[in-house]
Amino acid sequence: RALNREWTEAEKCLKTASEIHGKVGHRRREVCALLNFADVKFERELYDESLKFASKAQITADEVKALDLQVRALTLKGNIHRFLKGGNSDKAREFFGKALELSLNLNDVNTLFQLFYSLAKICHSDREYAEASNYYGKAELILRQIAEGLEEDRAAKFFEDPRRKVFFEDLSRFRKEALGRAEG
Repeated sequence: RALNREWTEAEKCLKTASEIHGKVGHRRREVCALLNFADVKFERELYDESLKFASKAQITADEVKALDLQVRALTLKGNIHRFLKGGNSDKAREFFGKALELSLNLNDVNTLFQLFYSLAKICHSDREYAEASNYYGKAELILRQIAEGLEEDRAAKFFEDPRRKVFFEDLSRFRKEALGRAEG
């Protein structure tokens, strides 16, 4: 439903899923549903609501010691603070820093990609080009390694995904800006 931008229905489904998983004791699934719910709120630019659900998810993820979900929650909270009431890059960096510390033992490429991409964007917006280049490079490496494991036609489709296109547009914009700055 969220992919089709049927926001109200998506929110109902995710809220119900988190409640059901919580009642039957599937805490990890409850956290996933809460984070997906927070993601939908974030996409709709309802940052205060998104922060509320991401915080609730983080508390439960901490309780069940779900490292990947803790990192995902912290990354989402960092992204929310980038946009919340004019943006707060210090608070965003605090959350991203905690997520980075926790991610040292993490093998979830999707979560790591999101974290590196978010760190790259915050460094880029703060004009910290060396750091941004480092994180953009790590995020790009993840995507390239995934594509290498796919057949050629599937790899092409993989890069055609709108989310990956946005990443590569941001990366291209960063490289042009960094190159212009270096030449200047």
